[in-house]
Amino acid sequence: RAGGWLKYLTSNIDASVGAKYVKIPRGEKEAIETVMVRFMVNERGVVMNAEVLNKKEVHARLAEEALRVVASSPPWTPATLYGQKTIYWQTQPVSFQASK
Repeated sequence: RAGGWLKYLTSNIDASVGAKYVKIPRGEKEAIETVMVRFMVNERGVVMNAEVLNKKEVHARLAEEALRVVASSPPWTPATLYGQKTIYWQTQPVSFQASK
């Protein structure tokens, strides 16, 4: 399952956003910025309440793109606890890269 999620992220993220908004430090050839997105998966497997945990450390446009991709995710398999479907929280790093 994790492979499918990562494939979804990489095929749906707009990489040009990273190329445009990730700052490359002087003297470096590339840089990576990681947006930490926390979200809830409800009992039906729907992604809800996505939020960026490190808003102050990342460019707003990167945060917006990471939220867009996570929030538009296809349904997940709901978590179960003692045989009952339950909500759970997930934290996902979404990295953007830029190079010269």
